[in-house]
Amino acid sequence: MRSLKTALAALVCGLAVLPAPGQTLVRGVVTSAETGEPLPAATVQIEGTYLGTIANAEGAYALLVPSLPARLAVRYIGYESAVRALPVGADTLQNIALKPSVIGLGEVVVSGEDPAVRLMRRVIARKAEQQERLRTFQAEAYNRFTVANDTGIVSVAESLSRVYWRREGGLREVVTARRQTANLPLQGALPAAGFVVNLYDDDIAFMGFTFVGVTHPRALEVYRFRIAGVRSLDGAAVYDLDVEPRDRLSAAFRGRIAVLDEAFALLEANLSPGEAFLFPPPFERVEAAFQQQFSDFGAEYWLPVDFRSQMQFRIGAGGLFSLPPIFIRQTARITNYAVNAPTPDSLYEKRSRAVRLDSAAVAADTLLARSAARAPLEAAEARAYATLDSLSTLEAAFAPRGLLARLARLQVRSDGEGSSAGAGSGGSTGGARLRFRPDARYNRVEGGYAEARLAAQGARASGWARVGAATHAAEAARLQYGGGVRLGLGRRWALGGAYARGAAARYASALYPEALTSAYRLLGGEDYFDYYLRREARLWASVRPGPRGPEVRVQGIAGRPRSLPVRTGWDVVGAARDGRPNPGIGIGRLWAAQARISAGGLGGLPGVSGSRGVRLEAEYGRAERSQEYARLAVVADYRIPTWQRRRFTPNTLDVRFVGGLSHGRLPATRALTIDGSLGPLQTLGGLRTRPGLPYEGTRTAGLFWEHSFRTAPWERLGWYGLARRGYTLSLHGGHAGAWTDLPYRAPLGPAAPTLGRGLHHEVGASVGGLFRLLRVDAAVRLDAPGGAFGVGVVRAF
Repeated sequence: MRSLKTALAALVCGLAVLPAPGQTLVRGVVTSAETGEPLPAATVQIEGTYLGTIANAEGAYALLVPSLPARLAVRYIGYESAVRALPVGADTLQNIALKPSVIGLGEVVVSGEDPAVRLMRRVIARKAEQQERLRTFQAEAYNRFTVANDTGIVSVAESLSRVYWRREGGLREVVTARRQTANLPLQGALPAAGFVVNLYDDDIAFMGFTFVGVTHPRALEVYRFRIAGVRSLDGAAVYDLDVEPRDRLSAAFRGRIAVLDEAFALLEANLSPGEAFLFPPPFERVEAAFQQQFSDFGAEYWLPVDFRSQMQFRIGAGGLFSLPPIFIRQTARITNYAVNAPTPDSLYEKRSRAVRLDSAAVAADTLLARSAARAPLEAAEARAYATLDSLSTLEAAFAPRGLLARLARLQVRSDGEGSSAGAGSGGSTGGARLRFRPDARYNRVEGGYAEARLAAQGARASGWARVGAATHAAEAARLQYGGGVRLGLGRRWALGGAYARGAAARYASALYPEALTSAYRLLGGEDYFDYYLRREARLWASVRPGPRGPEVRVQGIAGRPRSLPVRTGWDVVGAARDGRPNPGIGIGRLWAAQARISAGGLGGLPGVSGSRGVRLEAEYGRAERSQEYARLAVVADYRIPTWQRRRFTPNTLDVRFVGGLSHGRLPATRALTIDGSLGPLQTLGGLRTRPGLPYEGTRTAGLFWEHSFRTAPWERLGWYGLARRGYTLSLHGGHAGAWTDLPYRAPLGPAAPTLGRGLHHEVGASVGGLFRLLRVDAAVRLDAPGGAFGVGVVRAF
């Protein structure tokens, strides 16, 4: 039976490899001579060259030999290496059985420094000596990703590339061959070496972490090493060392490495990320394991031979949302090195891409004919190529489940995606893409409001129109409507105009969108906004010098705002209490010129992610029955990583500054505000102990900060159950004020007073992890009695 399995493994391996003229395909299975079991990842090399491959999990290998005669060298730690002569006309099926060669660890006499530490000190020193002499290399890299769910393989993708490395300039590669299962519509360059992690490096980047390598100059400070056993390889001792981090919070590995005595070099590494390998929601579980071998190929430089990894992801949010488990297995092989050889200067020119696609080579090569660097497919992977078609999509394999997933599907359908083409479906007509989108809101002025929006987008121009009706509008007989156009002038400039007629919030909030305030109002909360009737036209122009540069936008505004009465206090819980009047507007016509500069990623995802950015807005205007006014407002976000910077989500300090000042008689529709909290909903940028309404005035200033310790406190205490469940700890504070120098044209009334009596100071703490997405906040005022409890979204990123 075992011989049948061996033959089948070799056959699967050989079916996917076609030799070119002059080459000889040699294939077979590497096994243990003692047990007959396969030896996965055994290295098979043409003796005296950098050319070779590795066996797969079934022990099968396939290698294209450029010419015969040749000698095949097979190596596996703990076994005696074998050299098989291949004369001209040799049999192409070469099954190889290796004899075990295990020696026991004799008595170790400890005097002075620990022997494992002494050994690693020599390994680190020897590596530094070799790195000084290693200037460049070229190689050929092969990489394969196999993706599976809990029912089986769902995709396979392979790539082959020429690799170039310089000490000054780093890695470059040119993809020369690529293939994937029919359900993967990959078109671009899929790097091979770019996905290979070198466990011999000092700093090892993986999934947002920067791990301290086991041969880092500071490795003896970061790791504990212990001799676990000794094996042999070609008569030399190979020491197995157990590795674990000294500090559980460190971005470091644990596992086992193999060190070749006398050469003081890594032969093998079997490592996994330590306990600090934690991710924020919606990741519920992430696991990874790495295996890698190294060889000097008979020379002085120890270089990676392969890289194998297994990863598992579980994504969800309690019972609200989840994906099927995701399993990813990677198999990579690097071979045919040329050390300290010249590398093409063209690959290192300014603005040169790190990965290029050789389209001609890819079109002519199916990856079946160039397999000197390939690791053979396993039987399940070969079946996946034969059975997976374009209908076996990854979307279907990893379809989300849960309440949030159903709501998302409903939203997609409401946006018209996935339905038949046409004006209401996001299809195209006459070269323009048309999209229909409904919208709705609820407030104390309009009651329920429903709107339909139709947008059309062409190559350079786009336009939109909307029309809506409210159940309790101030002028219920008239529809609310608006529209606009945008014209792109190259990549940098754009012009546009818009007109709007309908109810609008009198002041803006960067924290609370109308959908959220509407839901809160329907559930019995106080309406966060005041409203007025906006009748306004705008003409604007914008320029962005580069894709990452600031955007400058100037616009002219002409309008005639009007006051709106409150029409309803109804809500679903029957409170019917929000009859707060809107302030009078009474300013007649309004003309204004506005300039805005935006830079960076201001805002991120509100409450979810941090950002660095700034927005500065200046406005000059004149109302028909008031004096001229000038207004300046600024919002700036800044994120500072503090501790654990090697992690995917380091400890961070997020800061937001908001402020504004004005001159003249500022209209009520141009009020400067400091956000409060939306009832129990709290987030950075709002005063948590100021519920219901913002502060507003003619001058404002606010500084908000939040330091997220992530899961570090629980890890330090050894409470890893809380850390793995995603519970976090944050400290936060807010310090803000609003002052009024001149009265508004209409009184604001007692419902929305300005502060005017000094600054509002508060501090608090948050614990996150409820349903993995939510957190509980507590804050207390420092300048006056008061406090608040609330909930918010976990600042995951």
